[in-house]
Amino acid sequence: MRLFTRSKVWVAICLGFALGHPLRAGEDLPLPEFRFAAPFPQVVETARVLGISMAGFDAPTARTTLELGDTFTALVTHTDGVETRQWLVQFTVTALQGKEKDRRPEITMTMTNEGANGEKEKETFRFKGTSTALETRTIGPFAAENEAKGKAPRLAPEKRARAVVSSELLGLGLDRAAVVLLPKPTAPVANHAGVGEKNAASVKWSPEDKRAFVGTLPALMEFFKVARSTAGLEDLLKTVVDVSWWSIVRNLSFNIDFDFRDTRIIDATPWMLPERAPMYALPFVLHINKKPALVCQLAVVDPAPPLRTSAGIVGIAAQRPDGKGPHLMIRLLAARVGPASEPGGLPPLPANP
Repeated sequence: MRLFTRSKVWVAICLGFALGHPLRAGEDLPLPEFRFAAPFPQVVETARVLGISMAGFDAPTARTTLELGDTFTALVTHTDGVETRQWLVQFTVTALQGKEKDRRPEITMTMTNEGANGEKEKETFRFKGTSTALETRTIGPFAAENEAKGKAPRLAPEKRARAVVSSELLGLGLDRAAVVLLPKPTAPVANHAGVGEKNAASVKWSPEDKRAFVGTLPALMEFFKVARSTAGLEDLLKTVVDVSWWSIVRNLSFNIDFDFRDTRIIDATPWMLPERAPMYALPFVLHINKKPALVCQLAVVDPAPPLRTSAGIVGIAAQRPDGKGPHLMIRLLAARVGPASEPGGLPPLPANP
């Protein structure tokens, strides 16, 4: 299943795999595993001092928007050989400021269905949203060697940033696309020679299925906008992406292709989530200018608040396409629904003393 874009505004989606075209030959790339590393004691102590929740998920709510005070905490673990470092990241919905209030995101996407005989049919989908502001805090790095050597804990450096995202685009989520991409049995159909063969083209997509899959890209774009705006996280992502191709992305001279693989239902127990809808692993290969640049697995659930802030993504495992080099794991530790707030917004987050 392939999804690609050539610009920020106009997006084309290719459903070649769903319509009978195989994935790229010779690309049986290793998928990064989900690793559940425990937070270092220094991470736990820092969270205690700063009043950051390290555990616990509020039950899903029925509302469909982000509200002031919605927050989640994530642990970022970067492993390169024997060296392991961790960061604590907190995301909190806060009040819009100035020109942030004027942003009205809108994305138009075209899906091209290509049949076995080469005929093409295009469908257009439009997604609109409103602006929501997030404040991000990144605390770290924390090093494993400091723990092993028994060094006295010290307060790690903290960086803050802001991001403006769309609650509606994040709410498109990825869980519905994961259901669409679950492996399905295919029925025998006749090929050009009249010989029966199995072909994925026999699997019919409903309009809801198509919109769910197409909505994957806006949701991913909004989530990675948050990641890109998080101090320090962009640099970590670059360590698991081919650097030369990353530079192309930064220069906006690129052709991105998301090559989705078969999804699967996974056990939610290690993620410590409250009882909710099923959890899915959604793997994909990111191609930049037709070259594989990154292999990812996402752990996704229904993006009901408080998990709308992350588009329902509760975990990311990422590595280079050859499976060598650093491994990056981002795991949600806690997510809370915000308290009722006055029109002026929430008070400032506590500073790192």
